[in-house]
This record gives sequence, structure tokens and C-alpha cells, in this order.
Amino acid sequence: MVKKFVFVSFLCLSVVSSLVSFSAKNVNAQHTDVFNIDFDKTKTDKEKIKKGSIEVTECVTYNIAIDKEKLDKNDFSVYDLELLEVPTEEFSKFAWHQVNLITEEPISETQTRQAGHLNCSRTRKGTLYWVADGKKYVHWGHWTFWKCDKGESADAAKDEDEKK
Repeated sequence: MVKKFVFVSFLCLSVVSSLVSFSAKNVNAQHTDVFNIDFDKTKTDKEKIKKGSIEVTECVTYNIAIDKEKLDKNDFSVYDLELLEVPTEEFSKFAWHQVNLITEEPISETQTRQAGHLNCSRTRKGTLYWVADGKKYVHWGHWTFWKCDKGESADAAKDEDEKK
């Protein structure tokens, strides 16, 4: 009788495990009804968007420290204007003054974008590190949110000037 009970229990467990694995497979299966796909809808979504283009003018403005003699003689080059961003892993060297610096000063940068009648700008502050080897590094903070105003478009302003 014990052998019968063990056999029946084993049989029941195997059937239950088979059913569980079968139902698990069916639950995870995905079904796509290929007969009810609305192909016209996908075409109209793509056709609804009509594309155009607009020219965006972007300008970045910042002040940078330059050797006074070069500035007075107007004898500076693009290398004097170059700013290298401080890598995150090397920032502690600059923060704890382990780098031989000529100067360390606050710096700010303004980015403006103009497109049609939309004028936008944002700023960020940072620290400029002028290193003894002549290179200039900057550690920037976060950008502010964009501030945008809708003024006249450049074309409309030109038309007004021509009318006068």
C-alpha cells in the first residue's frame, strides 16, 4: 500500500509539474493577430508630419584670462583662447591646489540660439584654472534652464527696415 501511495504521489507530482510548466509557457507567449493589423494607420501617421527646416544660429560667449602683453599688442592666437574641460577624475588635483597655477578665477559662459522669431539663452558658471605650462582648464557647473522669448523674426525686421 505504501508503494502504491508513493507511486500515485509521484505520478500526481509529475502531472502537476507538467501542467505548471505548460501553463507558464502559455502565459509568457505573445500573440499578434496578423489579420487585424491596421496598415493604413501607420501610413497616415507618417504622412501627417510634414517636415521643414529652419536655420539656427548659435553663439557661445565667455571671458578668458590672457597675458596682458599679448592682449595689448593684439598678438594672441587661437591657442590662447583654448579651454580644456577638467576631467572628473582629475578635478581633486585642481580643487586641492595640487597643480601649479598662474591664476584661478570664476568664469561664466552664455550660450544663445536664434531661429526665426525665437531667441533663447542659458548660462553656466565655472572656475578657470590657468596652469603654469600655459594651458587653461575650466570646471563647469550646470547650465541654467533655457530662457526664450518670441521676438520678431530676422526676415520681418529686414522687411521693416526696407519699408523705411
